[in-house]
Amino acid sequence: MEEKYPFYKWDVFETKHFIFGQDWCVPIPAFFIVEPKRKTMKSILDMTLEEYADFCEIILKGRKLMKEALKISEVDLFQEEKGKHFHVWVFPRYEWMTEFGESIESIRPIMKYAEEKMMTKKDIEKVKEALNKSKEYAVDKKWKK
Repeated sequence: MEEKYPFYKWDVFETKHFIFGQDWCVPIPAFFIVEPKRKTMKSILDMTLEEYADFCEIILKGRKLMKEALKISEVDLFQEEKGKHFHVWVFPRYEWMTEFGESIESIRPIMKYAEEKMMTKKDIEKVKEALNKSKEYAVDKKWKK
């Protein structure tokens, strides 16, 4: 699995029903994914009220982590129901991304650029550094299990 997904299971913290971790494929520091532990979930409509409350909590905590620990001032949140399973992208906005635009349409070109140009050892180290800072923050907040 690690060969196909270079950042497989680079998790930051979890709640009872969800996991907050680095995107598996794209080498953008702090490009996080929120995924459910219940793998049969395909839509927000599949959530119980308890799962929904837990989902809101992990999104809020993750966003707070990104702002306070990583100084990321803006993110985009995305959830599509076209996929095979439910997940939400928490996509950080960095200054270097502005050349691609600031609209939703800019996300795929940014991701493609990162996959093609940012798989260097130096860039992967930046992803690891952001992940380590995120984990430390989560441990300090007692979010890490």
